[in-house]
Amino acid sequence: MWIVYLLKSEPLVWSFWGEQSRVANFWKEFWETGWLLLKWMSFAFLLESLIVAPIPAEKVTQWFGGDSGWTILFSPTIGIPAYLNGYAVIPLVAGLIEKGMVPGTAMAFMVTGGVTSIPAAMGVHALVRRDVFFSDLIFGLGAEFLAGYGFQLWVEFLMLI
Repeated sequence: MWIVYLLKSEPLVWSFWGEQSRVANFWKEFWETGWLLLKWMSFAFLLESLIVAPIPAEKVTQWFGGDSGWTILFSPTIGIPAYLNGYAVIPLVAGLIEKGMVPGTAMAFMVTGGVTSIPAAMGVHALVRRDVFFSDLIFGLGAEFLAGYGFQLWVEFLMLI
């Protein structure tokens, strides 16, 4: 099917670069978009560097350890600034669990980085209306809390068996 489309398509026209107004508009958008990305990505990487800095084990245990349920509620405080892909998050979370992080908090932290991290939120904000953006954040945080508490209940259930 796509071959038929390619055969019927018109040849690519490069006359875009011949019109001065279009070229000026291209460069204007190029610099505005570049500045937006540079500004927000720099902010996101600065926050991430503060999170990824070596954290003493006693602090992790104090803040995110133990059996209190509040640790899962505060997992977005470290998950949102730290944009982590699927490859980087697993060893990081394993190390945090070894330092004393509660498994449910670790799950919420893992989900937070992919759903509501600053770079991901900036991408969504650039594409959708403000109300859709805030709905995405609210549903994302809700799903993170459900994943964290659900996983913690599952771990505790397995420990009873």
